[in-house]
Amino acid sequence: MTFDRRSIESRLILLGKAGSQSYRTNIEGSDLDGRGIFIAGKEHYLGMSKIEQKEGWEGEGKFSFIDRCKDLVAYELQKYIGLAIDANPNILEQLFLDEEDYEYVHPLGRHLIEHRHFFVSKRIRWTYIG
Repeated sequence: MTFDRRSIESRLILLGKAGSQSYRTNIEGSDLDGRGIFIAGKEHYLGMSKIEQKEGWEGEGKFSFIDRCKDLVAYELQKYIGLAIDANPNILEQLFLDEEDYEYVHPLGRHLIEHRHFFVSKRIRWTYIG
């Protein structure tokens, strides 16, 4: 599997805003940041290739939202779940966006959003206070 923009975009299950735009603390001139979740190809799960996240988004693609983002990271689903279980606040916030802040939601992404409460635990207090 190649990990170019088009192949990752075709495997996205969730794509949305991050940072000040999603917190409603942006001011005029604030940049747009985003986060996504994708499912890698079978080669990844069989151990023939490895990808945990995608950060470089050169070239033309399916989502113009990606072109507008100054910083966008998409996480492979297993990586994302591991970070969510560890109560990483930057990761968890992606499941708690206002509906209008999602650029794309695949049915599998909707399933994650609908079951986001499974990732919230008392552990989160330690991730916020260090």
